[in-house]
Amino acid sequence: MSRPFAYRRALKAAVLIAAAASLGACNALTRASEAGSAPRQSPITNPTQQPGYTPVSLPRKEFMERSKAIWEELGLPELKPRMPWYGYSLGDWTRQDEEEAEVALKGDHFVTGEKAKAKRVKPS
Repeated sequence: MSRPFAYRRALKAAVLIAAAASLGACNALTRASEAGSAPRQSPITNPTQQPGYTPVSLPRKEFMERSKAIWEELGLPELKPRMPWYGYSLGDWTRQDEEEAEVALKGDHFVTGEKAKAKRVKPS
């Protein structure tokens, strides 16, 4: 192997390594220069702090009204609720979901478990 051939081969290898390093999204030179500094991150936004955000998981109106009455009976500071101050249907619940929620409110939540148990199918 002659010297010029070895030199050209080493030069090609160096060029290929440099090209691969410069094309990589997270190459070794970049990683080395950023060592010890905090990683770059995209900002995290809290949707509840955005204007126009409305809460979606509040208790139903009758529960909130009863809670307000208890609050007032206890002589606690006056409430200044903003709309919506109670939950409302978003149309996602089936009739069965509503029935199961009512059963749970009565304290008979085990009934739903029994219904689910009756629907179980043994694996074959």
